[in-house]
Amino acid sequence: MNDQQSMELLHQLALINSGTDNKKGVDAVGEIVSAKFMELGMKLRRFAHAHRGDLFVLESPVIRPNMPRLLISGHLDTVFEPHSGFTTLNHSQDYLHGPGVLDMKGGLVIAIRALHNLHKTIQILPANIGVVLSPDEEVGSLAHRDVLAKLYSNYDYGLILEGAGNDWELCNERKGIAILTIVCHGEAGHSGYWGNRRTNAIDVLAGHITSIVGLANLQQGTSINTGVVSGGGKINVVADRAEAQFDIRYISTKELDRIEEFVQASCKKSNSDYKLDRLFGPMNLSSKTRHLMYHLQQAGDKVGQKIVFERRGSASDGNLMSSLGLGVVDGFGAKGYDHHTKKERMLKSSLSMRAALLSATIESITKPGQNDE
Repeated sequence: MNDQQSMELLHQLALINSGTDNKKGVDAVGEIVSAKFMELGMKLRRFAHAHRGDLFVLESPVIRPNMPRLLISGHLDTVFEPHSGFTTLNHSQDYLHGPGVLDMKGGLVIAIRALHNLHKTIQILPANIGVVLSPDEEVGSLAHRDVLAKLYSNYDYGLILEGAGNDWELCNERKGIAILTIVCHGEAGHSGYWGNRRTNAIDVLAGHITSIVGLANLQQGTSINTGVVSGGGKINVVADRAEAQFDIRYISTKELDRIEEFVQASCKKSNSDYKLDRLFGPMNLSSKTRHLMYHLQQAGDKVGQKIVFERRGSASDGNLMSSLGLGVVDGFGAKGYDHHTKKERMLKSSLSMRAALLSATIESITKPGQNDE
């Protein structure tokens, strides 16, 4: 694929609205993208879902048991639903502006281009290559989580198509994510009579917020953000219910255990309820990931690109892969800015650069005799 073909395909994908809730649009993008991989002889497995988009899984026609298995992971959905009003594409000299061009339809095009060009160069698709296309990554890839976990367990390494860093960094570590919900209870009454004589749920919640945020430990990589707070109904009524949700990012599961132990004890004392949803475990720097980084350095040398790694506070499907024992590197997608906003834009030249790096990485990993750790 050349630059013009890549841009034409990206236009086609980006002009299809594939907000996570738009199953029809997500499936349409999946059908186009999977067809491009099937042109290379890859076999398709499609897992249907009644409400979310379908999961598309492509696999090499040849599997060799004595070689490592490599999975390329991308997602079909964007954060922009049909009602967002963000539906058009615009070009500037260096950038393409539009919904999902960076996150991550540009990444999907990069993967297609990398495998097509690799196939053209060596006349055959490498064995043991898989591609997984999640329909709901923007909300945690929950619709097909059991299928994904089983699928990931069959692979040794994962390459993720999220965007490149500001200085072209790849991502070798990500924090885990947990959502903490606290519900506090009070006793309703007229504030003119019962104010400060009955328990006000909002007051109880305020104490919890202060103490929970105080559990953050930035030196340990643990941050806690109070994201949503609600409670009460009218100013002259003692509030009988209040709720808050906290976004917790962490590197060590011991840190999350520490937080839950504190919350459990404090909620018991105040007759409050809590729920801790452990959405993603951390994507940590394992020995397999280090081995993958070695191949990346080789690939970078081959295509004349400097390889730099970074840790990110956000999560991706790579977090789940890492928790299942895969070596994972993220950030193989396009370079750009302001994803998840209506200013989203992608650097056009990044399509060819990232495709070249991805091709070289795949070739290095799948080259016979290069898989010893």
